[in-house]
Formats: sequence, structure tokens, C-alpha cells
Amino acid sequence: MTKAQQWIKVGKEIELLDTPGILWPKFEDPETGFKLALTGAIKDALLEMQELAIYGLRFLEREYPHRLQERYGLERLDEDIVHAFDHIGRKRNILEGGGDVDYEATADAIVRDIRNGQLGRLTFDRTADIGRD
Repeated sequence: MTKAQQWIKVGKEIELLDTPGILWPKFEDPETGFKLALTGAIKDALLEMQELAIYGLRFLEREYPHRLQERYGLERLDEDIVHAFDHIGRKRNILEGGGDVDYEATADAIVRDIRNGQLGRLTFDRTADIGRD
């Protein structure tokens, strides 16, 4: 892990400047961005947290439905994702003053659960997906 800039000699004629941080490659597929964001590799400020949580829930429903059931008690997600947010928010007691579900805090909790391993180990890219384009 690079903590400060440093020059590295690569042979007699080449020097490489190693700097802290990561420069992300440009990716065309928004799904790649969502997957990276779910791992925390992309700053949360770059994406809407509720959109990211929705992507995460839909991914779980498709790839890990048993984990969705175990963690949140959801067998499947309705077309209207608000029902899932309501269910999770009430189950986790993420409520606003009037007793309504706080959707932003619920989205944060869902993403945090995914990142912190509360849903177990997850693989976002599968070998079956390679070359599917």
C-alpha cells in the first residue's frame, strides 16, 4: 500500500512514479459501478444510497435469496420496493419521529449489512457472467 509518492527504477531507462490512491478505470456498464459501490470501493457520495440499496436487494433476491430470507425475513421482493424498505425499516426499528420508516437510514443499513458481512460472504461477479455480453 503506497502511503507517499515514490520513484521506482524499472531498468536503466524507465522510472515509475508510485502515488497513493487508486485511479478507477472508466467503465461503461452501470452494474459494474453498483457492484463496486456495494463493496465500498466507490465513494458513497457518488451514488444515491437508496438506489444502491435497491440494487443490493435485487441482487440478493436474484443470487442469494436464502440470505434475503434469513436476514430480513423476505422470501421475495414486490415490484414496488417500498414494501421491502417498510418491512426492513420496521423490523430494524429505523423510524422517524412520527413512526414512519426512515428510508434513507434504512438504505444505509442495507448497504452497511452487505459491506459488513451481515448477509454472509457475497460474490458480485460470477464466472457464469463472464462473456455474457
